[in-house]
Amino acid sequence: MFDGQTVLGNRGIMNKKRMFPQADRYCVRLLEEVRPNIYQTTYELSSFPFAPRVDMFCVVEPGERAMLIDTGWWEITGVGALNEMVRRFNVPWENVQVFLTHFHNDHAGNLDFCLENGAHLVMHGPDDPLTKEDYAQFLRKTGADLVGERGDELAALAAMAGRPDLTAHGSRDVPLTGSEHIDIAGYSFKPILTPGHAPEHVCLQEEREGILFAGDHIVEKVPLASQYKADSQVLLRYLEGLQTVGDMNLTEMYMSHCRSRRDEEIPAEVQRIIHFYERPLRKTLNLLIEASGEPLSIYELACRYYAYRKERIADLDSITRMRRLSGVFLFAEYLHDIGLVQRVEDADGVLRYFA
Repeated sequence: MFDGQTVLGNRGIMNKKRMFPQADRYCVRLLEEVRPNIYQTTYELSSFPFAPRVDMFCVVEPGERAMLIDTGWWEITGVGALNEMVRRFNVPWENVQVFLTHFHNDHAGNLDFCLENGAHLVMHGPDDPLTKEDYAQFLRKTGADLVGERGDELAALAAMAGRPDLTAHGSRDVPLTGSEHIDIAGYSFKPILTPGHAPEHVCLQEEREGILFAGDHIVEKVPLASQYKADSQVLLRYLEGLQTVGDMNLTEMYMSHCRSRRDEEIPAEVQRIIHFYERPLRKTLNLLIEASGEPLSIYELACRYYAYRKERIADLDSITRMRRLSGVFLFAEYLHDIGLVQRVEDADGVLRYFA
């Protein structure tokens, strides 16, 4: 089946250095119509550490215009599906608009390609991107700095949650507030702000048809949320967003890394994820109680949290290490937000937690 390896208009993409050179893909569906004028492309992935598949969607008025819901990433999806969309449906790039659920590479990594080719509009969630200084503060406040975690970690964090240049090619950049309606191909979509997996994460709902494009707000493998700033109430807001989805009257929910869910599967999936967080939160609280009042940094807490694993935190690759630290930070901050643990900042600027 066509896999997007050989494409036109790559403009140097294939010469870029790959972050995951071992990753490979197989296209199992290419622009399959799942609803009138809504098309899905699915790639199964191998040797990519964050997901077993990528699902990309577009809404098309053939011969007129199209909206991409995320762009994929040249490294794991290529750009063949994008080129095929404009060719098959005779839509000029100048009439293509992009809706980004969030800025992670596997969702926005082909944005530059789209803008180079003429896509005119980029819509995304509230524009408050994490900066290099935010990541440096994260390393400092979690205590990772004190044990030598620095050089590769900043690069790893930037790679995990980078932000593309949305206006480099003269396109219109539209941060969404949740009050807009996006009308295309007979549908009227409403953005739903769902911070958690990423601060800017946003879903796309069509209330009349009962469908939701959930991005990474809902995926099979949890935990999904991560936290890099203190007092940002990430898990509180994420759980609220999950409940919002669970309360919607949906007939189908499309996600970016797993099969769609229909009807009664949807609230059940939402509740599965909400309940998932009960165990790690209880474990984090118990570890702090067992410390008998000794204030622990996030790095120290993470070492205890993952003590059951063979590999030590310090022995992991940079990306995995930072993901684990950000997860434990998420749990500790949530427990602090709801008043179950206390937090102090020591003379080195490290946040320490105790129960």
